[in-house]
Amino acid sequence: MSTTAVGTTQANEVLELKKRLKATWMTRNYDLFARFMEKDSEPFFRRLGRREGAIDVQINP
Repeated sequence: MSTTAVGTTQANEVLELKKRLKATWMTRNYDLFARFMEKDSEPFFRRLGRREGAIDVQINP
């Protein structure tokens, strides 16, 4: 398999994942979405250098 084919396959997999995540989000099943992201959220926020409890959330009606 060529490098281009591998890159195209990976890009397609990312697009498919984005579609599935968007579909989950659009069902308003935020609990499922949060559970999917939970294992990576702590390391992500540590990399941001934010202190615990310092997350700003904006809610749009």
